[in-house]
Amino acid sequence: MTTSLCHVSLSYGDKKVINDLNIEFQDASFNLLIGPSGIGKSTFLRILAGFYPQIEGKVIVADNAIDSLPANLRARYVGFLFQDPNTQFAMTTAFEELVFTLENLQIPRNEIRERVQKAIDFVGINQFSNSKINSLSGGEKQKVALAVIVAMESKLLLLDEPFANIDQASREYLLKKLKQLQASGTTIIVVDHDLSAYEKLADQVWLMADRKIEPISEEEFKKRLPTHQSFDFAIPKKGRLVCDDVTIKVGDRKLFSVNHLSLAESGITLLTGDNGTGKSTFFSALTRLKDYEGKIAYIGKDISKLKIPRYMKEVALVFQNSEKQYLRMTVSEELALSLEQTRH
Repeated sequence: MTTSLCHVSLSYGDKKVINDLNIEFQDASFNLLIGPSGIGKSTFLRILAGFYPQIEGKVIVADNAIDSLPANLRARYVGFLFQDPNTQFAMTTAFEELVFTLENLQIPRNEIRERVQKAIDFVGINQFSNSKINSLSGGEKQKVALAVIVAMESKLLLLDEPFANIDQASREYLLKKLKQLQASGTTIIVVDHDLSAYEKLADQVWLMADRKIEPISEEEFKKRLPTHQSFDFAIPKKGRLVCDDVTIKVGDRKLFSVNHLSLAESGITLLTGDNGTGKSTFFSALTRLKDYEGKIAYIGKDISKLKIPRYMKEVALVFQNSEKQYLRMTVSEELALSLEQTRH
């Protein structure tokens, strides 16, 4: 069962993104697709998934023309794991999401529970399979999204930078599970900017450039691998943001508490830690988007007593998923709205 593209082209208006592409992926192979941002890698994955029905040429997945398959049947052949898993969920818990997915695939009722449990066990999400998805960390949500793909038993699995927002341990765990899926007969194509760990995982690395996709050699790939760097850190003696006796919770669950924390006066401060420990929630608390216990001060002033418009001029937050910040259709409109709201 092959996966291939035959004379495939796609244009956005006058801009041609893919031009007369002919490519074939070996059955049950692990493929890494690399290339500069904006070159069209995500678009290529969406073409394979059948999201662009008006392309020129033919896309074949497991010996089937993808555009000839109805949507529910297409999902049995192609599974898609997005960078932001939130875009994939329709139900409240992981268990409900898995059941809902298989119901939409019209899997017989007596098979659903068995396949759901098999997927939960395979990915290892038993401990939070009945927790609310919106309470899970980024890494936990990606595990749920992978479990959905496992339950679907898709022949081809497409992953669009799925590890961009998760910690190293979760990344290594998910890559290990992907390799197990490959061993069971799944063809895998991953788009990723972080090339570490793929040297021993990928059967073939493909480079996208100039509207074409070509395989590259192992030697060429090694030249692109990241080099290790060392850093010198200075412990801050004072900071613009100071936390005293701060506790942050999600519902009734305490994420963390800190007696005293002073964030650097200037320069760049790196906050690191495993998924689910509360890093993003902490940033939300610092910008008054999340309730907290204790005191957070900005340049000596309690932020809970500062007027939000004034505080937002001083302390800004860039979200993990940037699309959540946009309110307008174009860049110029978004910038104009931002300037208007700053009240300068």
